[in-house]
Amino acid sequence: MLPAFTKEPILPDTVVESSIQQACRIIDEAEYLLIAAGAGMSTDAGIDYTDTKQFGDIFPSLAKQGFRCRYDLTGYDGWDLETKWGYVALCAYHDFFSTEGDSGYLQLLQIAEQKDYFVVTSNVDGMFYRNHFKADKICLVLK
Repeated sequence: MLPAFTKEPILPDTVVESSIQQACRIIDEAEYLLIAAGAGMSTDAGIDYTDTKQFGDIFPSLAKQGFRCRYDLTGYDGWDLETKWGYVALCAYHDFFSTEGDSGYLQLLQIAEQKDYFVVTSNVDGMFYRNHFKADKICLVLK
C-alpha cells in the first residue's frame, strides 16, 4: 500500500531554499554540465505515459481491450503486426508533432548554453532536439 500524500512539505521551506541556492551556485561555478533526464521532463512537456485519459483519447481501441496507459504496454508481446506498428506510429506522431516546445527545456537550454554541456537521456520523444539542444551534445540511452 502506498503512503498517504499530504499537503505538508517534507522539508522546511528554508532547507529547500538553501538547497536550491547551493545548487545554483554549484552550476554557476561549473565549467561543464552533464544533464541526465528521464520521464519527468517529458511529463512536464505533456507526454505522460501514465495518463489514462490521454491514452484513451489517442488509442481508443487499445483502451477497449483493457489497457489503461502507455506503461501498460511496456514489454507487451501479444501484438499482431498491424496493431503494433499502428501503436508505434501514433506514439511517434503524438510525441513528435502534437506537442510543442516546452518552457522547462528552454529554461534548461539557457543554463546549458553557458557551459560545455552534454545530455544523457532515455526520452525517445525528441524534446531535446525540438527545443534546440545541439544534436552532437545528446546521447539517447535505450537500454
